[in-house]
Amino acid sequence: MSNNNPKQKSAFTGRMHGLYHWLYRLLLLSLAYTRSTAGNPTPRGLADKVTSIYQFPNETWLENIAVRSNDHILTTCFTAPLLYTLDPTAASPDPVVVANFAGKTGVLGIAEIEPDVFAVAAGNVSAPLGEGNYSVSRVDMRSFQASDGEVIKPADVCVLADIQDAAVLNGLTLLNSRYLLIADGILGVVFRLDLQTAEYTIAPNDTTMKPNASAIIQNGINGIHAKDGYLYYTSSGQYLFCRIAVHDNGTAAGPVEIFNCNLLGDDFILDQQGNAFITNDPENTLTVRKVDGSTSVVAGSPNSTVLAGDTACAWSRAPGSRTLYVSTNGGLIEPVNGFVVGGSIVVVDLCS
Repeated sequence: MSNNNPKQKSAFTGRMHGLYHWLYRLLLLSLAYTRSTAGNPTPRGLADKVTSIYQFPNETWLENIAVRSNDHILTTCFTAPLLYTLDPTAASPDPVVVANFAGKTGVLGIAEIEPDVFAVAAGNVSAPLGEGNYSVSRVDMRSFQASDGEVIKPADVCVLADIQDAAVLNGLTLLNSRYLLIADGILGVVFRLDLQTAEYTIAPNDTTMKPNASAIIQNGINGIHAKDGYLYYTSSGQYLFCRIAVHDNGTAAGPVEIFNCNLLGDDFILDQQGNAFITNDPENTLTVRKVDGSTSVVAGSPNSTVLAGDTACAWSRAPGSRTLYVSTNGGLIEPVNGFVVGGSIVVVDLCS
């Protein structure tokens, strides 16, 4: 998919429907999207060091990220039905394919549901709306072994549930030992999946979660994380960062609290104090939203490819670490100064 050939763009327009049309329109709208400039891609006092540890080929869109207890990274690929793992401590990190989701075209959300066991959402991301064939699979990494880029013992992968009503399954978060919550940014709802029975239903459902057809990022609810009886979420098309109190069964237990109403957020991660570190694709920045309500850029800048199209972030699990691992799409939604680079895994070392 070229971002620079008008003839190719014209040919695409006639046959794109549903989500693929949505993604393509993002590329067109990017030409009209104006961003502030920043001279320093890593502002002092916020991040000590920002390092790309592995860059995939061009037009590889890494969508989400999780970190295993051994600090190895799992990352999902939106542009192929693949789940990768990567050892960030290796001298020359080399990604290994953990799972290839046959019959799908892309992989989106990921969340740990048991120690070293992960739920992963995959589907036909270019299919017309309502024909995405989305499912949530269980990926058991406990027996997985790889050496020199080769799988020695594969992960145990099985389908937990087919979510036939989904439009696009994206953010995943474990609410408790029984329920997994799943964001659908096109429908603008949260599905609740019962991990014991494989039954699903819509749980939280609020106007703040709905998509916005006039926005640059049109989808609604995107990244989600459950913490201390609340569901925190970004709503990309509405430029919102919110939370809502939820019961143990995932239903709403109170009104939505809007923390920010002018923040373009993709995915995010919370720290122990409740501060949120939010990826800002396509702004190529990582923002911290502190519990006192203040926001500031942690790393990246609109005109830098350091965090080109940063899509998600997760904490290193090394003891005492203040390191974030960040996935990127290389600027596929909006090229950085006209350039698209390969999706990357980036390490952001935060100041203490």
